[in-house]
Amino acid sequence: MASTVTSTNNLSLRSILEKDKLTGSNFLDWERNLMIVLRHERKWYVLEEPLGEAPPANAPTAARNAHKKHLDDLLDVACLMLATMSPDLQTGLINTNAYDMIRQLRDMFQTQARTERYDATKAFNECKMVKDGGVKKKNGHASTSKGKGPVQAIQSAPKKGKGKGKKVKPNKARTENRCFICNEIGHWRQNCPKRHEAVRNEVKCPEVAEDLKYEIFKVKTFLNL
Repeated sequence: MASTVTSTNNLSLRSILEKDKLTGSNFLDWERNLMIVLRHERKWYVLEEPLGEAPPANAPTAARNAHKKHLDDLLDVACLMLATMSPDLQTGLINTNAYDMIRQLRDMFQTQARTERYDATKAFNECKMVKDGGVKKKNGHASTSKGKGPVQAIQSAPKKGKGKGKKVKPNKARTENRCFICNEIGHWRQNCPKRHEAVRNEVKCPEVAEDLKYEIFKVKTFLNL
């Protein structure tokens, strides 16, 4: 039962490689997925350690079994690698073991893939810098006008009718000013000539109102009359 579960898990992980087969430009991604699968299956070592010489017939059983396991894992990994790459790549690597195969693939594609990834990353960063720069410039322009009070906003706003003189309304003749003493139009009672004359001469005339008596007293006091 445990072996069945392990086989199912291995197949699930191997499907990662089958979905994205090696074509050359995707080598770094393919190698990363291959490493994940082989580490889960405890077979990554075959790509890091070369297969040693076969032990002699009289070698300990453990040594002979270890060599046989390494050979079997090497064959299994080689088949997995070939099955998850394009037919063009399979043709040139069909008779290569897994240890040599990964090195040939690295020589062919690792430098190219890293260069392409570097160029792609550089282009992305440049585009991002241009975009961020535009945003910062826009924000900087906005910040110059931010914080202006109502007075500044009014001062900075274009003035309507700038350069045109103000229209001066003609003064209307104040014909409505009527003196309550002489009943004439054109001055108030404070400027009435008859009032001034009455104040100085203490003339009592019917045109002078009762409240004028107090005004006469005040004027006399001021003039020391």
